[in-house]
Parts: sequence; structure tokens; C-alpha cells
Amino acid sequence: MKVKIITPNRVLLDKDNIVAVSAPSQNGYITILDHHQGLFTILQEGVITIKEQNKKDGEYYAIGGGYLKTDGQETIILVNRAFGQDELNEKIIEKAIASAKQQLNKTKSEQERQEALRLLNRSLLDRSLLAKLQKKRQNKSI
Repeated sequence: MKVKIITPNRVLLDKDNIVAVSAPSQNGYITILDHHQGLFTILQEGVITIKEQNKKDGEYYAIGGGYLKTDGQETIILVNRAFGQDELNEKIIEKAIASAKQQLNKTKSEQERQEALRLLNRSLLDRSLLAKLQKKRQNKSI
């Protein structure tokens, strides 16, 4: 199956030979396999796992909300933000978390509060994915 992950700024992924895509839908995680029935669904912030044919481990992508559409041969994921597992930077993530917490303490309006909460949630998601990858790498080296 062919898979594309597209944000407003770039095409993050465009690969063939994908055997499975797991993504966070509104009703929980869904997995799309090759020849899946046609589907269009809303995605929530979370982590997408892409499993490539003949590879043991999947690749992870932290995403913002968006949409997933598949016809079983091609899966297109349109999201407002996405970062591949190798793009995450621990120092930047920790700075963003600290900044969001600081903003939450200083907010005066509900709009500012919601914006700070969105930044905090995104940053915590990125940190969670980074921790998952670090654990996976540790297990491989044992």
C-alpha cells in the first residue's frame, strides 16, 4: 500500500510497500492494512505507526489533528502538524513544555489559556514519543 503524510507545509512521507498504518481516530486507534475497505475518518493528536514490508520495526510520527482517507491501495493522511521520529529534539520539547506551563500561569484570557494548553499537549505528546523511542533503542542494545 502507498502512504502519504501531508501537512500544510510539506509532504512528510510518501512511501510504497507499507503493510500497516495505525492512527489515532476519534474512537481510538485504528489500523489500516493493505486492501482495507474504503474509509474516511477524523484523526486526533497522537502517534501514527507505519509498518513497512520486510522491516521488523515500525516508524513513528507525532501528529496533530486531521483526516485519514484510504481506498485500500493508497492511504492519505492530512494533518495540521507532523514530525517524524528522527526530527524530535529533547531540548526543544522540554523548552516548549516549560514555556507552555509558564504561559498557563500568566494567562488572562480563555483564548490564551486554550492556546497554552494546546502547546502543552503537543509537547507532552512529542516527549512521550521520544521516551518510547529511547526505550525501544535501549531494548535493542540489551
